[in-house]
Amino acid sequence: MDINKTERQILISALAIAVVIVIAVIVWLGQLQLTLVSKTGLLAIAFDVHSHAFPFTIQSFMWCVFAIACGQIIARAWRANQERHACETSILSANNQQLYGTEHINQLRQEIEMSPLAKSLMLYRLLDALVLQLQINKQANNANQILNSNLELMQHELDLKYNLLKYWLWLLPTLGFIGTVVGVANALAQGAKMPEVSDSRGMQLWLANITDELSLAFNTTLLALVLAAVLMLLMHIVQGIEEKALNRAGSYCLNRLINKLLLPPESP
Repeated sequence: MDINKTERQILISALAIAVVIVIAVIVWLGQLQLTLVSKTGLLAIAFDVHSHAFPFTIQSFMWCVFAIACGQIIARAWRANQERHACETSILSANNQQLYGTEHINQLRQEIEMSPLAKSLMLYRLLDALVLQLQINKQANNANQILNSNLELMQHELDLKYNLLKYWLWLLPTLGFIGTVVGVANALAQGAKMPEVSDSRGMQLWLANITDELSLAFNTTLLALVLAAVLMLLMHIVQGIEEKALNRAGSYCLNRLINKLLLPPESP
């Protein structure tokens, strides 16, 4: 099984499903009788359903960004689960009596090369790098240094995979602040259209327009902060699982391979 290809398929599927759900909710809201929806209710805060621009509102765009980020989190969670289960493989014995000499290293190299996971999962990539260096050097002295170097590179690689997700987390509050600026600007524009004080009906409409624009200003920021907080929690949970899987892969290589090597030490 090609793990990278499967991960891309899961990412595309998750993105498509998330975006379709958001669009379906927006379409359903568009067909809803808005007279039944309170202007201060949850639907008004979350989607700005009373806006003349609905469904093309800042809130709708934020929900699309949230859906895209959730799709990426689902794909990362699937990959994290694969990495976590990889350490349950029996490619190396857990028996402390099992030691590895030169002939075992050569056989292990063949097994890793034949595995379809050799170029995908972190554990197999660590084992591949270690075994290759052990085959070349025929010595165990540098094994810990090689393991640490590869772990650092993989940690950096893991951080890079979350760069786009971190951008979505930055974009959501930014969109909220943009909505706030737009709402305040529109409210100020409405303030310049004050009717005659004697026109009570006109004054009511004028105040209603100002409060509607101010509600947009604060609702967008509120929604953005809530969505960003949810995404931040999910991202840290999934990233923590992947980092634990990387640490577990390093411990696996150390305890089941490096500490059991019978290769000769470096000659003086």
